[in-house]
Parts: sequence; structure tokens; C-alpha cells
Amino acid sequence: MKKMIQYIALILMLCNASIHLIAQNAKNERIPPATRLEQSTQQRGISNIPDCFCCDGAYNLTPPVISGPDTARCGTTVTFKWPYNCTGVIVGHNFSPFPPGASGGGNNNSVSFNIPPGYTGNITLTVSFNCGGKSVTSQKVFTVVCCDCNLPPKFDIAGPRALCVGGNCKDDYVYTVPNMNDGKCYTYNWSISPAVRGFSGQGTNSIRIKCSALAAGTYTITSQIKCGDKVVNSTAQVVACQKPNPAFAPQPNPANPSSGVLVPGTTYSSHFWYIVTDNDNSGDYSNGDTYIGPLTGSTANFSNLAVGKRYVFYHFVMNQCDGFACWDGMIIGYSLISSSMRVAPNGTKEEGKPELKKLGEKNINLIKDIPEELLRKLPADKVELMRKSEYVGHVTLLK
Repeated sequence: MKKMIQYIALILMLCNASIHLIAQNAKNERIPPATRLEQSTQQRGISNIPDCFCCDGAYNLTPPVISGPDTARCGTTVTFKWPYNCTGVIVGHNFSPFPPGASGGGNNNSVSFNIPPGYTGNITLTVSFNCGGKSVTSQKVFTVVCCDCNLPPKFDIAGPRALCVGGNCKDDYVYTVPNMNDGKCYTYNWSISPAVRGFSGQGTNSIRIKCSALAAGTYTITSQIKCGDKVVNSTAQVVACQKPNPAFAPQPNPANPSSGVLVPGTTYSSHFWYIVTDNDNSGDYSNGDTYIGPLTGSTANFSNLAVGKRYVFYHFVMNQCDGFACWDGMIIGYSLISSSMRVAPNGTKEEGKPELKKLGEKNINLIKDIPEELLRKLPADKVELMRKSEYVGHVTLLK
């Protein structure tokens, strides 16, 4: 019995020594710095900072690239993602603007956004990454449309390529591009170089240019149609030619009782003069005889007018520009009253100077105002230029 008691006591002593040794070893053991850092950050709600691929030991961050669509349709849900495989960074998401009726949510490596019906425009997604008091952001801009962007690969600008400007021009020149029939999805933009202030219709598929706002020269008209991130451009070259003023006045020639000189108000590149008789004095010159013509130059001489006869003076003047011509014309009716000596208003005698009475005048700026029989007497190449000018000035010309 005594030996058994001694044996139990020895066992208890050995167990007590082992427990003391384990306790002593635990007391002397140090916690590695990384473990203390992990424990400390876990207490703040941030864990494993040294192990995060985008946040190193100095808490430097590299913003990742956000992937996702550049264009989205209204009434749908879009999702954006970015690379992320760590738990040590706090991630935040923000959409701007945030349209009424929109909603969304995400996690550390993606976010979804519900686009409300009817909304169009650009939206910017901003994702923030925070680590150890440092932060960076990544952004992604996407465009919301409410239709399919079926833009043509190219398009033409319809409108005249030759313009007559200045003088007595009154017409507006119209240029159009295809109408995509959806103002919410398609936008139009126009520019003219050199710049022209007198045009209207910006933002639509058609513009009007006032001829009074143009000067002679060459212009480039550019039109742009845009839908979402898709853009198509087209250009047109336009030549503007100075429109002449055909005003003139027949001046009798004192040296010849039945002759005179036609003097235009201005000098242009081409002049054509015709004098036609009114055979029956009815005032209808369309069937009259061509008394003289054509006469060319800035002045034209005429002679052998008969007293008591009526005459109509046709004067055409044109500027030729790059394959077409800006032209204008005037008709003035006169009657030769006398070719004998008469007393001038100041009381002096003027011998042999014919007296012409003006019967009326009319501007001609339409081909239809010129009798066909007279057109046939004009130089064929000049008539073609006149017809071409008339066509492009009053009819929409497709490229």
C-alpha cells in the first residue's frame, strides 16, 4: 500500500512539471507581425491586406479596367465587371445620372443596372476602390438608346451643287439627308466651311441657306448623323457664282438719227443683246422679227430704227462658273417717236437725235420667260449653261 501511494505521487509530480513547461513555452512565444496585422485589420473589418493583388504592403492601388457594353437599350439590364480576387479592398459603385425608376446593385467585382423605359442619354459608372486610407476610381461611360441604330454605311447630301448668289437672288437653298424618323435616337449636325451665318435647321435632317448670306466661292457642307456610339459623316462641295444685275439703258447716238448705244449698268463676263420689233404694235413681242442681234460686249450699237415702231430690247448677262452660269436678263420696251430735230428741255436744239419713249420693263430670270424662237437664236452652248443654271437654282439636285 505504501509503495502504491508513492507511485501515484510520482506520477502527479511529473504531470505538474509538464503543464508548467507548456505554460512557460506559450508565455515566451511571439506573434509574427503579419498575424498581428491580420488580427488588427480583422478587428476593423478589413482582412488579408498583404494578400490582395491590387493593394500591396504600402497600400498602393491600381485601378482595374471596367468591361461592359458601350451602348445599351432602354428598359433593359446591363452588367459591368472588373478583375477582383481579394478581400482587402472596399468597393463602391455609383451611376450618374441616376434616372428616375432606375435600380441596381452589385458586389466586389460586378454591378448590374436596370435602365428605366424611355430614358436616353449617356450614363457614367464610377467604381471606387479603398484600401488602407488610399482610394482610386475607374469609370465607364455608356450610351442608352431606345431604338436599333440602323445607320447607313454612307449617305448623300441632296441639294444644288451650283448656286447663284448676290444680285437680286431671293431663293433659299435647301440641303437634306435621310430622315431616320426617330428624334430620340438619331441626332443631326451640320457645318459649312467657310462659315455661313444665314442657315437654319441645325439639329434636323434638312437645312436652308439664304442666298443673301453667301458670297461667290466654293463651300464644303458637312452633315453628321449619330445614334449612340455610331456616327456617319458626309460632305458636299458647292460652288457659288455671283448673280449679275442686267440693268441697262439705251442711249441714242447723236451722230445717227436712227441709231444708238446700249450701255449696261455693270460689266460681266458675257453680254448678249437682241432687239425685236413689235410688228403690229400690239405689245406682244413674242412673234416679232429680230431686228438686230446678237450683239455682244458691254456696249452694243444699233441703227436704222423706224419712227412709229415699237421695239423690245433683250439683254442677257451671265457669269460662267465651273461648268454652269449665273445669268439674268431684262426686257425693256421702247417706241421711236421721232428722229427729227427737237428742242431739248433746256431750250437748246438737238439735231438728228432720236426720241425713244420707254414703254415698260421686265426682269427675266426664268427660262420660260424667253420666247423659244429667241432662245434658238442664242448661242447653243450659252443656252445650255442658262438652262443648267436655272435647273440647279430651282430644283433639288441629287448628288
